[in-house]
Amino acid sequence: MGQNERAGGTTVTDLEQPQRRWTEWVGEACQAVGVDANQVDIPELHHLSKQVAHRLERPLAPVSTFILGLAIGAGSATRQERAAVLNRILDTLPKDEPETDRRGTDQPT
Repeated sequence: MGQNERAGGTTVTDLEQPQRRWTEWVGEACQAVGVDANQVDIPELHHLSKQVAHRLERPLAPVSTFILGLAIGAGSATRQERAAVLNRILDTLPKDEPETDRRGTDQPT
């Protein structure tokens, strides 16, 4: 069976493979920070960030999802706690990507 073939001869679409990888990573990131992965609605977050990027400005798209996260449960976290959670999520990213800027507890947010 080829890399993009399923049992029965059907093929996996180009989008199914990334979505599977996204779901796996979301599960790993959620486990790293003690969050229920079932609470993460990827299409909903994509919709929000898309709307902000297109209707306001692209750099604010990730900010919008952060604000949503604060509003639904993380609002009481201190700056240091948020930085620690952010770093734990960054630790779940593939290591072959360029090094990302890790947020320390002494950096302004």
